[in-house]
Amino acid sequence: MSWIPNNYTGACQAEVLTFYALLTQYLGFSYDAKFIEPTDHQDQYDFIIVGAGSAGCVVANRLSEIANWKILLLETGDEEPAITGIPGLWPILRTSSITYGYTSQPEPVICSADKDRSCSLVRGKVMGGSSSINDMVYSRGNKQDFDDWQNLGNEGWSFDSVLKYFKKSEDIRIPDADLKYHATGGYVKVEEFPYINKYSDVIISAWKELGLNEIDYNTGFQIGTAKQQYTSIRGSRLSSNGAFLRPIRGRRPNLTVSPNSRVTRIIIDPVTRTATGVEYLDLKTNKMKKVKVSKEVILSAGAFDSPKLLMLSGIGPADHLREANIDIIQDAPVGRNLHEHTIVLPFTFDLKNESKTMFNLPRIQNDLMYWMSTHEGRLAATGMQTTIAFLQTSFEKRHGVPDVQIGFAGTLSDNKCASGISSIATSYFNRVGMYVVLVKPTSRGYVRLNSTDPLWSQPLIFLNSLVESDDVERFIEGMLHARKIIKTQSFKTHGFIKVKNEPCGNFNDSTREYFECLIKKTSWTSYHPVGSCKMGPKSDEDAVIDVRLKVYGINGLRVIDASVMPAITRGGINAVVMMIGEKGSDMIKEDWMTDADWVYG
Repeated sequence: MSWIPNNYTGACQAEVLTFYALLTQYLGFSYDAKFIEPTDHQDQYDFIIVGAGSAGCVVANRLSEIANWKILLLETGDEEPAITGIPGLWPILRTSSITYGYTSQPEPVICSADKDRSCSLVRGKVMGGSSSINDMVYSRGNKQDFDDWQNLGNEGWSFDSVLKYFKKSEDIRIPDADLKYHATGGYVKVEEFPYINKYSDVIISAWKELGLNEIDYNTGFQIGTAKQQYTSIRGSRLSSNGAFLRPIRGRRPNLTVSPNSRVTRIIIDPVTRTATGVEYLDLKTNKMKKVKVSKEVILSAGAFDSPKLLMLSGIGPADHLREANIDIIQDAPVGRNLHEHTIVLPFTFDLKNESKTMFNLPRIQNDLMYWMSTHEGRLAATGMQTTIAFLQTSFEKRHGVPDVQIGFAGTLSDNKCASGISSIATSYFNRVGMYVVLVKPTSRGYVRLNSTDPLWSQPLIFLNSLVESDDVERFIEGMLHARKIIKTQSFKTHGFIKVKNEPCGNFNDSTREYFECLIKKTSWTSYHPVGSCKMGPKSDEDAVIDVRLKVYGINGLRVIDASVMPAITRGGINAVVMMIGEKGSDMIKEDWMTDADWVYG
């Protein structure tokens, strides 16, 4: 494989492209490509997993623990390249050959800064999925999130029920972590980055001035402030691929991993209504292939592609499938309930103690060489993205339940190569932006097939974020609360100087008009799509799967990924998706294991 960044045409183009060439030469390969896999797949497997993302890698690991089960893991993308391991370089991954390059349909509210009002929807097309390109934050959400899932009719998904699955995966490396909520010995290493940002303590102190306590936000209780926790190991990214597949790949002969394999449909017997296999395109040979399954097909393709594959396979809204000339096997609300977090950056600060000229491409190259030798230095972290705060607006009536999240991200200004450097790394900054996230939206969108080319074109994605007035009101109140940090002594004494924020600088930034302008002109998506194959009881008109993640009306077919979430959790979703993978794997074992099955030691 060869990782390739997208073309760059901004300032300092020659210097940036030279650095791109360096990255491609030294980090564009994949160590995982050295694993030896069978060149020809068997005709039949016990389980076929579609998608090697945050959940699919977990499921492949856990099911292959049963030594006499044959498992096939299919992934459209390539092996995970070495460059993904560098925390500080994650921005360049989002615009490269290991993403799908999806965009939304024109949005009524967010992403209006784009000429087409279309949001960029970054999704990983690589082993590890989006866990290989994200910012590595480990966030479980709030206790109430999961209790709400259960209250919606999803028995067994309360916080107390799922906590053991978070812990099952985890190997916490943070001193004094509460082992009532954390665990050691799991596949997922959870750490703070080794490179200490000098501004982290300043921001924490500022929130404390405003009455927030310092907390561990992964205990299920979130109101407060904290240093972020990351899925990393000694200054290097730990994707779901790195955590769950690398330790076992090549060691379990019952697991076949097949990247560059694009599944085109699930084969379903229309009489028995049973999934009998999958059809996929081998991207290396450009040949269509079919493979049978004896037990189950498991869809772990994510909130956009899992509903797409269900619809391509005849499971979806009947009228829409007719439009796309697809034979209907099961009329189902596939694609509905899509939603995710929305972000606005309301305030920007110059850092008077940071040099305006010290950041340049030669310095990044030296830091890159240092990281490659030591896994330390600036690139062993993500710059200013080291702290988090969770606040509760007056719209959330339950005690201790936040609806907005606040963080900080560094950028460069007054530097001739600022745009080029910022597109590569977040580790270099002399300016910092505060971002506010609506973590509990009520607005809902949907996913549909492109009826003119349902198979090969991207799905039609309608986020509809912030179309509900309640979401806008929560957002505005949250940003007004966040503004209070400007006047703290911590900010004043440590050189945080508020600067005019375009394009809404003609409004007073303490007024409602300012925040309404921001929402209209600068809001964008957080890349946390969920809910499009909703889990729920049969009485729920939006439910696609039941509490055991089985597709209603179809035998031998489950969905295990972010699309099953009935409602999004308060925080990043990667940890939650891995938890769903753990719990879903146990459900499969409960349904299929017999006394004759034996487990790898």
